[in-house]
Amino acid sequence: MEKNKKLALVVAGLVLTLSGGVFALYFTGNFSSPIAWGIPSIAGLLVIFLAIGISISRKKQSEQSEIMIETREYESHAISKSRDFQCFWCGYPLKEQGEFCTGCGKKLLRCTVCKLPISFGDEVGKCSLCESIGHFNHLFEWVKTKGFCPHCLQQIPTQAIMVSSDLK
Repeated sequence: MEKNKKLALVVAGLVLTLSGGVFALYFTGNFSSPIAWGIPSIAGLLVIFLAIGISISRKKQSEQSEIMIETREYESHAISKSRDFQCFWCGYPLKEQGEFCTGCGKKLLRCTVCKLPISFGDEVGKCSLCESIGHFNHLFEWVKTKGFCPHCLQQIPTQAIMVSSDLK
């Protein structure tokens, strides 16, 4: 479907460009009239460039989106398979599905992006607007890619993701 839209834009651009020549021949009798060729030809070329620009932009967005999804899936899988989780507060070994630490009883911290527990010693990132927390790398990459906080959905720059060390 996407290819059909691109092809239609390119064809429309070519038709507009060629119509400049027909317009020049019909109305002026002079095929080389720059005025008659000008407007339709420029419009046609703009449509062609627009189609090419849209095509390149969508392809880049699609590739970035696929990379981000694959990276997040890989990281979530790698995190959950490669190490055991520990309570952020006391370091007690955890089971991923619990809501509270069985060692200290405190509520477990979970990443806003990947929803996995934040373990003892993990670098924690915090949104400067809503103060939601997550693994710093996950939160930073999310904001870098999407431009907004995954929790409050407000637009923020990556500089607004703070490394948090004073969680209570």
